[in-house]
Amino acid sequence: MPVYHYNNHLDLFYDVVNPSAERTLICLHGWGTSRHLWKRVERYLNDWRIIKIDLPGMGQSSYHSDLASGKYISKTAEIIDGLLSHLDIEEASILSHSIGGIVAAQLQSISSVRMNHLVFESTPLLGGKGLSFKIRLFGMNRLIRTPLYMALRIPRVTRKLIYNTFEKIDSVPREIVEQLIHDFGVVDANVLYQSWKSSVATIAIDKLRQCHSRMLYITGENNLTLDRKAMARALTDKGIPAKVSIIPDARHYPQLEKPLDYYREIKTFLDA
Repeated sequence: MPVYHYNNHLDLFYDVVNPSAERTLICLHGWGTSRHLWKRVERYLNDWRIIKIDLPGMGQSSYHSDLASGKYISKTAEIIDGLLSHLDIEEASILSHSIGGIVAAQLQSISSVRMNHLVFESTPLLGGKGLSFKIRLFGMNRLIRTPLYMALRIPRVTRKLIYNTFEKIDSVPREIVEQLIHDFGVVDANVLYQSWKSSVATIAIDKLRQCHSRMLYITGENNLTLDRKAMARALTDKGIPAKVSIIPDARHYPQLEKPLDYYREIKTFLDA
């Protein structure tokens, strides 16, 4: 598995699928997961060169104190931009999930790489204001934040958290669910805290106001993590010409619950 050494103090791991394909798709996973989130992508987008990246401190990628103090999003975008330069990529498209979309919004604003398409899946583009009431209550309340992160280290709590992100858990292959549980369970609590803190403080939608890429916002109809209607209104109010697609009978991971519907939307968007 390839690794990109950033400034000799952070290792960014990534996979490359279909390396000879003409078009490049960068896949950025969400909070607490890893590149394994995109296990099925090459099955549906087999004419793309696909680069799946483990975000810093998640999957196999290492973490460094430079990403603390609210800098996780901005520094991660900088690190990924270095990887794209290292790989001599001049143009690409991005498929992102959750906080991976916040990174993608920041990345397109600083990178010299031409971004043809940006797909934001279940991304809280409004920072903390874009999250559902329950998530804001439990994820942003300072009084309960420390015991919450301690509780997330308990395997049964992690399992319940992952299970609640699906509309119908039986619709997802068991090995994929177990991979999500494993990936979340091995992330250091400080990494979870710092990445979350930076994410909810970042209004990613402001980075898109001058963006010339074609954009798609996609999520599950019953997503319990964010306020999808607020996302759609915000895009319209900001005058951002993004297409919005809602996958029925799915929550935070429509690419896992309804892969045929999800990737049909993605392929149509990317090929248009």
